[in-house]
Amino acid sequence: SNDTRSNDTRSNDTRSNDTRSNDTRSSGTPSSQKPAKSEVKSASVPASGRAGNAMAFARAQIGKPYVYGGTGPGGYDCSGLTGAAWHSAGVSLPRTSQAQYGAGRHVSRSELQPGDLVFFYGLGHVGLYAGNGQVLHASHPGKPVGYDAMSNMPYVGAVRPG
Repeated sequence: SNDTRSNDTRSNDTRSNDTRSNDTRSSGTPSSQKPAKSEVKSASVPASGRAGNAMAFARAQIGKPYVYGGTGPGGYDCSGLTGAAWHSAGVSLPRTSQAQYGAGRHVSRSELQPGDLVFFYGLGHVGLYAGNGQVLHASHPGKPVGYDAMSNMPYVGAVRPG
């Protein structure tokens, strides 16, 4: 009986997760914020030092527009966001995603830590690893800075700046 209620609660939780973006009572967050964002934010908390500072900067940019060639503060393209994030942490990165691929120690996918630069589309795109298989990035025109699953893009490799 208790197990059934527990399972029923999980079902209700799943339905709640599907509709939580319309309900701000439990989290107090704006309805435009998706549940995965808050979960990913907690995943990036363990980042420390410069990586932690870079992630904090990038999280503060969530919702800003994608701007081709943008390096902030009003909007960003992919490498503009990663460069500005790491610059806020005291690390200078080259301007383009291709050049950023050479700006640090290459790490395997299994070694990824929040703040690592993750590359996709044959080095044509870069974002910040946020933990739990998520990337924080400026993806394309019409979509603001935010989180996406790494599995949604063809992964190339990763670099740990600093």
